[in-house]
This record gives sequence, C-alpha cells and structure tokens, in this order.
Amino acid sequence: RRVKSGSHGDLMSNWARLFAGGLGGACQVLLTMPLDVVKTNIQVYPSTFHGPIDCVSAILEEKGFGGLYLGLWPFLLQISGKAAVRFALFRKCREVTSFLGLASLGSTARNFVAGLMAGAFEGALWTTPTERLKVLRQTHPEAQGLSTTEIVKAQGVKGMLVGIAPTVIRQAFSIGFRIICYAPIKTAMVGLVQGSGIEHGMLPQLLAGSIAAGVSVAISHPVDVIKSLAQSDRHSDDKGIIGIATEIYRESGVNGYYTGLATRVFRVFCGQAITYAVYVWVVRALDSPGSLKPSRPRVTGTLVA
Repeated sequence: RRVKSGSHGDLMSNWARLFAGGLGGACQVLLTMPLDVVKTNIQVYPSTFHGPIDCVSAILEEKGFGGLYLGLWPFLLQISGKAAVRFALFRKCREVTSFLGLASLGSTARNFVAGLMAGAFEGALWTTPTERLKVLRQTHPEAQGLSTTEIVKAQGVKGMLVGIAPTVIRQAFSIGFRIICYAPIKTAMVGLVQGSGIEHGMLPQLLAGSIAAGVSVAISHPVDVIKSLAQSDRHSDDKGIIGIATEIYRESGVNGYYTGLATRVFRVFCGQAITYAVYVWVVRALDSPGSLKPSRPRVTGTLVA
C-alpha cells in the first residue's frame, strides 16, 4: 500500500534517510580523514613536503597517529550533516528554478543551476564555519584545543567565516558539476556491464557517483587551494581570491593551483563510495527490518557525500 505524502510512514522514511546519510558520512570521515589532513597540509605548506608519503611520515614523526586525525570533530560534524543540508537545499532550489521560469532550459540545465544554488547556500551556512575550524586545527599544532567560542571572542563572527567566498564557489561548482556528470557516467557504466546481471544493481550507481565526485573536485580544486590558504591564516583573507591566487602563482606557478589534487580526488572518490554503500545498506535495513533485499533508494548516488 502506498504511503501518502506527509503521513507518519513517509515522515519515518525521511528520518531513516537522514540517519543513513549521517551514519554514512561518519564512516567516510573515520576512514578517509588522514587523506584530508595530508591534502590540507600539502596545500598550506607546499615547500615543506615532497608529496603525500613524505607528509604522512612527517606527521607521524612529529604528532603520532593522532596527527592524521587533527580536526576530526569539526570535519565529522560537517560531513555528517552535509548530506541532510544538501538534499533539503537541492529540492528547494529546484523548485526555485521553476519559479524563475527556467523549466524551458531542460532538466540537465535546471539541475545544474539548482546544484550551483544549493552548493552556494551549503558552503555559506554549513561548510565555511566547520571548514575554518578544521583547517586551523590541521595546520596549527597549537590550535588543537581551539573552539568556535574562542575564535568568535578573538575575531568576532567573521572569524568563523574566513574563506567564505572560495568555499561558496567550491561547493557550488562541485555540486553543480557532480549532478550533471552523474547521469552520463552512470549510463556509460551500465553499458559496460550490460548483460552481466549487475547493470540494475548498486554497483553502477556507486561507481558513477564516485567518478562524478572525482571529476567535480578536480574542476574546483584551484579554488580549494585558495580556500585552504585563506582559512589557515597563512595568507590574509583580506587579500581576496584574486590576491591569494596571485601569490600562489608567484610562488609556485600554475602547479600551485593543483597542490594536493591527487590526494583530494582519491579521498572524495573513496568517501563517496563508502557513504553511498552505508547509506543504501542502512536505508534498506530500516525500511524493511529483517530484510536486506535489494531495493532502489530514492536518491541518486551523487548527492550522498
């Protein structure tokens, strides 16, 4: 029997998906956090490390294994809550595109615009403050006990919004491109396994979501480098995006905009797969207690992480 929209059953289903997304995000963080720590340190101190392996060795030598999980709590909060924020915003932003009369652009264009809008709001309201605290803890050993309250007392609320411009741009383009890349990549993946019996299963969705995520972060990576430098306080945020970008080019050339790219792409690729796998498993378990038979989750694999 179909559950009516707005009924108790539908509400419980939404809560199940919210919980599944949060748990999937938490698992992603616990398994991929070291990659994020390495990526951020390479970006902020490019002349200090000779690649990811050297960075890992230096962190382990100086701070021990715990050094690979610096900034864990703000990152855990950010990723676990990001899925819920993203889904809610994307649905509303897609409604806004209809209100603005963009229906004639077609579904792909509307999804891209809605993704840009959702990413911008997510970046400003959720990602910027958590990312600011995470980056400070990752790149400044003396800031491990630093709290939001201390930052606000010292710098005001604007202290938590350092790097908001590059963060908003990064999130907007990451989500926008991730959404429009997902469908064609999934179609290609299904074509590759056609006739094998798994083309309608979870694997093509999982791989398509991970590849789309990897492509989207590669596109937005130069802005991510600028964001890391601004939020670490190594470069003054007052210089703005252009000022920091100019300094990066002066110090490292074009390659400076792609510092830490391989580490970030690998982390996001793996993180997307982990989050989506946990999400689908939990939703199936909660929707049908005692049964984990395959069912189609009501969400694409690209918005989960």
